[in-house]
Amino acid sequence: MNTIKLFLLAVALGVALPACVNSTSERPKHEDVSKLAITLDKGEKWKVNEEMMPFVRNIEKDINDFPGTGQKDYKSLASSIQKNIDQLVSSCTMEGKGHDELHKWLLPFIDTVKALSKANNDVEAAAQFENVRAAMVVFNQYFE
Repeated sequence: MNTIKLFLLAVALGVALPACVNSTSERPKHEDVSKLAITLDKGEKWKVNEEMMPFVRNIEKDINDFPGTGQKDYKSLASSIQKNIDQLVSSCTMEGKGHDELHKWLLPFIDTVKALSKANNDVEAAAQFENVRAAMVVFNQYFE
């Protein structure tokens, strides 16, 4: 992970983690951020609280519907996804290991959405969109 991405992830940790219910001692240290790997819950997907899942599914719907609309308004898509991320974070009531695992997915996802919103052209935006789509696949591999 290059220095810029690590810095952005460290900033995201400082912004996103305090919004959730989580003690300071449970937060990963900034120097450990690049070493995070999501794990399953004894071979099973982690259960995300039901008040949080509508926002994840809204994000997924936006992503899945986007190519079919013929739109190229990636910044609008990124804005819509970010609004759902904000609501997801503000509705976070998860605690413990599942919460920690969710953050291992969420923090890089936030960075990817930011990269999509800052893309300078359609080629760059399309590449970032594929990263956003791939991140949703990862979410569904580890969470339900």
